[in-house]
Amino acid sequence: MGIEPKFDKAKAFYNNLAPVLVGKKWGFIDLKGTLVIEPTFNDAEVFSADGLAPVKENDWGFINISGKLIIPTKYGITAGGIFSIFKDDQKGFINGLARVKYGSDWGFLKPDGQVLGQWYQNAELFQK
Repeated sequence: MGIEPKFDKAKAFYNNLAPVLVGKKWGFIDLKGTLVIEPTFNDAEVFSADGLAPVKENDWGFINISGKLIIPTKYGITAGGIFSIFKDDQKGFINGLARVKYGSDWGFLKPDGQVLGQWYQNAELFQK
């Protein structure tokens, strides 16, 4: 049994939830295809292992699996520019940290919303 194709767009499931586009807003469905987080966001990404998903109003923040905004929507999460076409810029939390932009500076947030260290002119994703 699958999910009825009734959404305008859908992204991958993680933590049993997937972002879906309904009209012009993003929300989240469960494995049965039921909307469990109402479509109120301008964009949304998949949940991380930390149980947080990036969501966009005017800027990006993070919600938990119950839909509660944990980190305010005041950050940028993509670098953009010429170099982003050459690599996969992951968004959201990876191994307990999320790379974000605040104003003109970049840094790393912990799942509680605290900044790791300080803000920098640039910050790249950690590589293995």
